[in-house]
Amino acid sequence: MIIAIDGPAASGKSSTASGVASQLGFRHIDTGAMYRAITLKLIREKLDLSKTEDLKNLLNNLDLRVDFTQDGQELYLDGVQLGDEIRSHEVTEFVADVSAQSLVRQYLLGVQREVASKHDVVLEGRDIGTVVFPDAEIKIYMVADSRVRAARRQKDFARQGIEKSLDELEEEILARDAHNAKRKLAPMRAAADATILDTTTMSIEDQINFIVSKVEASKSNGGTN
Repeated sequence: MIIAIDGPAASGKSSTASGVASQLGFRHIDTGAMYRAITLKLIREKLDLSKTEDLKNLLNNLDLRVDFTQDGQELYLDGVQLGDEIRSHEVTEFVADVSAQSLVRQYLLGVQREVASKHDVVLEGRDIGTVVFPDAEIKIYMVADSRVRAARRQKDFARQGIEKSLDELEEEILARDAHNAKRKLAPMRAAADATILDTTTMSIEDQINFIVSKVEASKSNGGTN
């Protein structure tokens, strides 16, 4: 089974997807982390996104490995396991531009579909239910008030020792929403058959339970969500 969770930044996708996967015994494929890993590589290489051939060569020789443990997905870049460095402010500011590149999306599309072909999976991102897995059995589109999302992002940065105001973070989040929604390639939008889940006042536990209930209902109905 494939569970697709889409939505804007800080709507709760990653934590919820991880919890759903854990509760159901599925694999959680963190697609956002994959895009962040490539973004980190581009930053380290100081690669200019306008130089298509350079980007193509980098992807053709990219050493990005996906593993799974009981704790979830692990990413290795150039043989080194990635951690909080992919959540840095520098990566966060640049990842939307990187994820809009067709070469990057095509590369990761193959990675994601290969992993999903071997396991029951939960994936979260911007276009999982519309582009990556349009035939996913369960599709959820998560939304939340922009101020609430800014507060969530502020907590993430605080854990990294970064202080930013709510106003600044909300402005960045809204700009990123607009960028992702208006991009020509795989724009961020809800699939026509997705369930809209507003997480503004929901706890992570409530979000997880909602989706797990959808999965159980789907199974009892013969696979229709």
